[in-house]
Order: sequence, then structure tokens, then C-alpha cells
Amino acid sequence: GWVRLMGRKMLMVWNRYEVSDAESPYIYGESSLILGVLGRVWNFGVLCPLAAVGIVGTWGERRRLWVYYALIVSMAVAVAAFYVLGRYRYPLTPLLIPFAAAGCVGLWDRWRGGDLRRLLLPTAVAAGVAVVVNWPVHDERKLNAMGRMNVGVALAEAGELPAAESYFRRALADHPQSAEGHNNLAQALALRGDFTGAIEHYQAALAVEPGLIGVDFNLGVALERVGRTEEALRAYERAVTRDPSDAEARNAAARLRRR
Repeated sequence: GWVRLMGRKMLMVWNRYEVSDAESPYIYGESSLILGVLGRVWNFGVLCPLAAVGIVGTWGERRRLWVYYALIVSMAVAVAAFYVLGRYRYPLTPLLIPFAAAGCVGLWDRWRGGDLRRLLLPTAVAAGVAVVVNWPVHDERKLNAMGRMNVGVALAEAGELPAAESYFRRALADHPQSAEGHNNLAQALALRGDFTGAIEHYQAALAVEPGLIGVDFNLGVALERVGRTEEALRAYERAVTRDPSDAEARNAAARLRRR
């Protein structure tokens, strides 16, 4: 199991997709023409095959270049062992670019010289590596949904609730079973005064993750705002059951019992 896990993590290190932990270049690429275009034509899935061609083409100089091979291998192993996130593998990029440049020059020289037979090996190497590094190993829709949620949270904190709501809805379209996504959208709707819509998404969040702390209380507030007092009381009581230290939920439940 450990060997399978490490093999999968190594594939993730070399995969074309940039795994983000907070901010996603793909989400930013939707708003930036330069980033969006360059992200499609010049990414890890292109860099790695060209670098592989360069390594094959410069193998004859391996005694002089061995330290670069060692740096690439050690960095890849370290990333796979500890952090498989896009920003941790960035140090691989300056190590691969010189080999990719050598690969481009080698392919051009062979093409210009008309020796097509000498193109067979580098072309086969590039094609094989391209298949491996572009193989889908991530749930990209789910990861992009996380990026959109982070943008939505930032927009909501800045007071731009309509834009935040749009990002939360797009995140849920990619990952409908995200309890966090439903909760975030519900909070944005509640802040805009749409308590009926907020109730729907608070309930959806609890259906996915019943123990999510704080959602029952917020659901109770929304239910109380639309006059559904008995349901609000039950929501407050669930909030107290899940988190006995929640004084706000306990006071709200006591207030509704007296009413």
C-alpha cells in the first residue's frame, strides 16, 4: 500500500495539474488573458516532455551535468515524500528549463538537417513522457471548486456579496457534495437578506456533514427570521448538543422556549 501511495504521489509531482492549497492559477486564469492562455500552452505537461528530450540529448555529457540530474531527482523525491502541492515543486522548474531548451534546440537541428530518422528517438521519448505527465490523476473539478470557494470567501470578506455568491454557486456546480460550499453560499445569502435561500443551503450542508459546527445555529437564525420558530428551536437545540459550550445557541434556545 505504501509503494502504491508513493507511486501515485510521484505521478502527482510530475503531473501537468498545479495542485493549489489556497490560491489557484486556473481560477485566476479565468480573469487574466495572459495567464489563461500561457497556462494552456506552457505548463508542466509541456515542460517535462521537452526536458526529457534535452536529458536524452545531453546524456553524453552526464559526467559534467550529473549534479543537475541529482538535484532533479532529490527534489522530486522530497516533494513526493512530504508535500504534493504545486508551490512545493516550483524549484523543479528552473532545473528543467535548461534541459527543455536543449531539447528544443536538438529537435530543431535534427529537423533542419533533414535527418528524420534521428527524430524518432526524441519524439518517442517526448510522446511517452507527455502521456505520463498529462494523465489525469486528480479530481480537477473538485480542486477547482476549492479554489473558487477561496475566492468567494475573499470577496465576501471584502463586502462584495453578489460576486461571492457567484463564485460559491460555480464551486457547487463543480462539487455539489461540498458541505463547506453550501455553508459558504448560505452565509452569503443570509448576509444579503435571502434567508429562504440560506435555509436551503444550510440544510444541504448538514445533509452532507451533519456534525459541521456552527451550521445548526446559523440555520436556526435563518429559520427564526422567516417565522419558522419551532424549527429554529430544534436547530438551536441541535447546536447546543453538538457544542455544549455554545452559549449563544443556548441563550437563543432558552429565549424561544420562553416565547
